[in-house]
Amino acid sequence: MPVGNKFLTMINFTQYIAEKNVVGLIEFFNIDGIGKVAAKLDSGNGAYNVLHGEDIQEQGDKVFFRTVNGRTLLRPKVGEITINVGAGNTEHRPVVELDFTIGDQEFLKVPFSIGNRSSNLYKILVGKDFIQNDLDAFIDVGAENIASKNITADINESLKALLEGKFYNDTLHERFWKNDKFDEEVRDALVELAEIVSEGADIPLDMIQDIQLTGSMSNYNYTEYSDLDVHILLDFKDLNPDEDLVRKALDGKRFVWNMRHDIKIGGHDVEVYFQDVDDPHTASGLYSLKHNKWITEPTHNPPQVDERDVTAKADQFKGRIDDLEASANKVNSAEELTELQDAAQSLRDKLSTMRKDSLAQDGEFGIGNLAFKELRNSEYIGRLIDVATKLFDDQYTTD
Repeated sequence: MPVGNKFLTMINFTQYIAEKNVVGLIEFFNIDGIGKVAAKLDSGNGAYNVLHGEDIQEQGDKVFFRTVNGRTLLRPKVGEITINVGAGNTEHRPVVELDFTIGDQEFLKVPFSIGNRSSNLYKILVGKDFIQNDLDAFIDVGAENIASKNITADINESLKALLEGKFYNDTLHERFWKNDKFDEEVRDALVELAEIVSEGADIPLDMIQDIQLTGSMSNYNYTEYSDLDVHILLDFKDLNPDEDLVRKALDGKRFVWNMRHDIKIGGHDVEVYFQDVDDPHTASGLYSLKHNKWITEPTHNPPQVDERDVTAKADQFKGRIDDLEASANKVNSAEELTELQDAAQSLRDKLSTMRKDSLAQDGEFGIGNLAFKELRNSEYIGRLIDVATKLFDDQYTTD
């Protein structure tokens, strides 16, 4: 081929590439009824797109299955396929249609087969037909999440502003802090409240070693939902050699007091806790209300947090809580009731473990801790507690 023709061919090919979308090897699909899921795009996969499913049951012209983010779906069956899974074995899979978005692009009624991908890192595998015909895209195998980043040209700055506005602030809360000193009137009120709670728990005031403000109100990561967390520090051994017994007794006293009282300062709830002096504390901002000075002064250092990771983690629990609520309203047997009670307790345990592990490994801006706060702020934690209480009450309620 003449050099001139080769040059024109290269120009045409470059223009062809420029007109194509470019996607990453991994993209987030926001699927109707499921939420955000990381999907692997495989242009070498000539089979149907695959969505992870377990307990797959075909009921006439519908398919019932459990899938990612704790969701359970019932979808119309639009077909079925048989695939070769190796070693001469085949697998039957039902096919359903899904609606979803990738970045700012919407796709409707896209066929997906439902198969068990529990052993795969990515629970969605997307084939070449969708990539070429619907996405009309090339894959940059060295990149991830390009489509979401291309929603606007300024996505990085927009996301940074969003995250810092949601999870982080430029100053300490101006209602309570002036020149790194806590508001004197509020400080006096919180110290007095801590002493009242202590006296109500039969704790002599001279046993209080410190009264501390901790949590987001002593840091830059407060939100409109943040509490004023006041910790009363005691040496539990001075009260009784059985420190576990002391902890349980004081926690009961604290719980009852917080339940009976609804005190707000500056629109923020006041929560009071008892803490043993030997308990480790992971807070990067800690202020002594009793001595009116910083114990650990926070450093303004905006974290690198991707809200999509937080949302994906929170959505997993939201889906499970939604399903638990729905199931709790249609219990048909004592066996079902026991299973749901176990499921509710398991969810509470997982949430607690998620938050503790996240705080220990990554501090206040760990994904697990931020997801826990999102669940609390959106009232999902409260809903989980309510459904657990309902299930307990139903166990002992009779006609």
